Amino acid sequence: MKQNKSKGITLISLVITIIVLLILAGVTIAMLTGDNGIIGKAGEAKFKTELSAVAEEYDLYVIERTSKDRNFEEGALYAGKNALIYDSVQEEGNIYTVLKNSDKKYVDNFEVIRGELFYFAQNEQEKKWAQEIGIKVSPYIIIDGELMSSNTNLDLMDEATGTIVIPQNVTKIGAGAFRDLAGLRSVVIPSTVKEIGEYAFSGNPTLENVVIEEGVEKIGNHAFYSCANLKKIQFPESVTEIGLYCMCACTSLDNVELPPNITTIRGGTFEQCTNLKNVKLPENLKTINSFAFAYNRIEKIEIPDTVTTIYGSSFVKLYQLTEIVLGENSIYKYESGILMKKDGTDIYISFQIMC
Repeated sequence: MKQNKSKGITLISLVITIIVLLILAGVTIAMLTGDNGIIGKAGEAKFKTELSAVAEEYDLYVIERTSKDRNFEEGALYAGKNALIYDSVQEEGNIYTVLKNSDKKYVDNFEVIRGELFYFAQNEQEKKWAQEIGIKVSPYIIIDGELMSSNTNLDLMDEATGTIVIPQNVTKIGAGAFRDLAGLRSVVIPSTVKEIGEYAFSGNPTLENVVIEEGVEKIGNHAFYSCANLKKIQFPESVTEIGLYCMCACTSLDNVELPPNITTIRGGTFEQCTNLKNVKLPENLKTINSFAFAYNRIEKIEIPDTVTTIYGSSFVKLYQLTEIVLGENSIYKYESGILMKKDGTDIYISFQIMC
């Protein structure tokens, strides 16, 4: 009996020992990991140290610029991955020139906007840490390079000029990102942006000027729909696609030059641009879809020789139209105010000069 009792006590002791060890292991893991763990705290400390070093280097950069030029205005400075701009003039260099001694891994997420250093937080924890050490965090919501629709998208607007420069870590302006946001008068879209999404700026009642840098490739459907105050937009050669009704009802727009890589003008692209007078079509254009230029004040149309398909309602209600130039087009001919197929079929009554 004594022998069995001894064995029983030994087994119980072993079980208790294992339980204690598991508890201690759990406590140790908790102390090491988690937001308040040793590892987590070490990571926080390293992150804050690196960001503080970046902020200090930027302050030194501003001091150096000021010492060289007493008229230097910090608020006129912009620096991103692909540009260094002062007082609207591009200088040699970029954000890595400004922060040349800091860890590139952290510099990648910084931009200087109107003279202020902004950190584009990758997650809520980083955002919190950056704010705790006094570093401003961008109000934009950027997910996998896409700038999402948010009520904070005008927070970085220059209130004096109504201008926004889209951050250079944006590759796509998301659907409706600046839709119906009054106050924005001018926007600069950098070369890093490859796509402007659907309705991105639509219904903006104050937008006057859009600068799209070389590198942007696609402009989505209704992107600038009903921007009634938009007076100027320049499409770079890199643009290969302009969506349906993209510029529809931009009633202040009077002049348009389409980029050379556009082969199709989609339906309603410039419909109801009631002040539009001058249009330059690209030399490689092949198709003009329905209502592409309907209801505007175009006076002269030069249709490239490459055009093979025109829909009858493409230029409907052009009451100011006085001249159509076809050149050596092999598909169409223009006679007595009517555009038609060269064989006399498919007469496009809608092209008749409206005197």
